[in-house]
Amino acid sequence: MQTSTSFAILNSVCPPAERGKAMGIVVSCVYLGISAGPTLAGLMIDYLGWRWIFFSAVPVEITILIFAITRLKGEWADSAGEPFDWIGSIVYMIALFCVIIGVLETGQLPMAKWLGGMGLLFMILFLYYENTVTHPILPLKKIASNKVFALSNIATLLNYAASFGITFFFSIYLQVIRGVSPKATGFILIIQPLLQAFCAPIAGRLADKYSPAPIATFGMAIGTIGLSLCIFISATCSYLHILSVLVIMGIGFGFFSTPNSTAIMTSIEKQDYGMASSMIATMRTFGMLTAMTLITTLLSHYLGDQPVRENTGPQFIATMHSSMIFFTLLSIIGIFCSLARTTRKNNNL
Repeated sequence: MQTSTSFAILNSVCPPAERGKAMGIVVSCVYLGISAGPTLAGLMIDYLGWRWIFFSAVPVEITILIFAITRLKGEWADSAGEPFDWIGSIVYMIALFCVIIGVLETGQLPMAKWLGGMGLLFMILFLYYENTVTHPILPLKKIASNKVFALSNIATLLNYAASFGITFFFSIYLQVIRGVSPKATGFILIIQPLLQAFCAPIAGRLADKYSPAPIATFGMAIGTIGLSLCIFISATCSYLHILSVLVIMGIGFGFFSTPNSTAIMTSIEKQDYGMASSMIATMRTFGMLTAMTLITTLLSHYLGDQPVRENTGPQFIATMHSSMIFFTLLSIIGIFCSLARTTRKNNNL
């Protein structure tokens, strides 16, 4: 709920000339949270116990709730009065639930594949239904007629699908293959989100002054270079190689995320801010789900039921190489999707 509404509120209260700057600050805060979370969690596990990860979140959430109630004034329901698409929402939730469980529980739950298949059928039913109702939760006709909005969301999906596997593979690679401690691994992996947090506001300011779509395309191209370098990682490669990948990915993702979100939010009418904000969150989630589906499938292919250990290191690295080849190709496709929206007709983008 927070993720789906934050951009909508932000775009409702910020003037268009400062929208990229504001979104850059929000995205930077997200990446700072991503950076701080694993590091603080590691320290809590070492010195306080794992339960403190959850205990410590309670006062933080209470503080945020009080701040929102007392400081966040006003309301931005620009589509007030329109009927809510309850049927479409329920069908969508069932579809998404079945797909996610079907993917994540493959190998553990006997009926996982059936659930996945049922989820796909419900998703098709959802898309058909949304195309027939007057006030759909997902306005397919409006999305299809808006080239910038559609391509920007596809770019979001592809970028998250391509980049999500980095942290997964590197965390296992560093600890199991290279023998790095969990704490040291956390400090190494923090490089990427820190750079994303640094670059996001810069990219946001640039998106206010120049067309955001080319800036996002530039960021995706940088990220593609980082992904391609992962293909050449071996069990004995230098740590400089690993750090280079994290630095390049941090810069690339930092310059992609804010301008791409700005392009999405500036391409729609004010009454559709909520839908657009939720679409960004949905594409991000589907991208991560796509990445994990591919990773689990390839892990099953190369390792079978074997866990990732030192003796299965070659199979794990082979899985990583195959995944990164696929992710690099996805990112290249994303570059073309991003380029396709930068036409002369779309001067504001």
